[in-house]
Amino acid sequence: MRYRLPLSAACLRLVTRIRRNCVIAPCLLMLPLLLHACAGEEFLPVEATCPDLLLVAEASRLVTHAEQDDEAGYVASIGGLRWSCSFMPESHRVRLTAHLDILVTAPRRDVPQDVSFPLFVALEDREGRIISKKVVESPVRILPGSEEIVYSQTIEQEFGYARMTDVAAHTVYTGFQMSPEDLARSRTGS
Repeated sequence: MRYRLPLSAACLRLVTRIRRNCVIAPCLLMLPLLLHACAGEEFLPVEATCPDLLLVAEASRLVTHAEQDDEAGYVASIGGLRWSCSFMPESHRVRLTAHLDILVTAPRRDVPQDVSFPLFVALEDREGRIISKKVVESPVRILPGSEEIVYSQTIEQEFGYARMTDVAAHTVYTGFQMSPEDLARSRTGS
């Protein structure tokens, strides 16, 4: 069994063209330089871990009122939460993608209703400071005659890191973005 050294493509071409000349010796002398160039940067395996994504309990249910007092409003609840991370080591950034399953209870209507629920995603550092927050609208169309619907909303939050091992020290929070009145209604369930 013959063992071939990992010579560069240029050396291999020269060796195959001129087998009897002294081309093999210079290629072998260049081998340490080629191997050093390939291993010039030392890579250590680092386990990349997503930060925790937490659903804020008080912000997991949003109760809205209709414009007219005699009509009932909507109740939206976050029922499912999944997330994943995409690491971009060349730019020292990570993108967290959250998928929220939202259940909407609506009054029965004869016409379609377009409603939107504001959602937030906030990033907390290891010292407990909120370092970024993003609010997005989550629109949904409620068809005539529907009383309950479930739909999914995707939110992305991207942030930078100094070291990949620092990413897991962050915590990401999500829920409905609420006014003080919305929060009071959500707490009482009305």
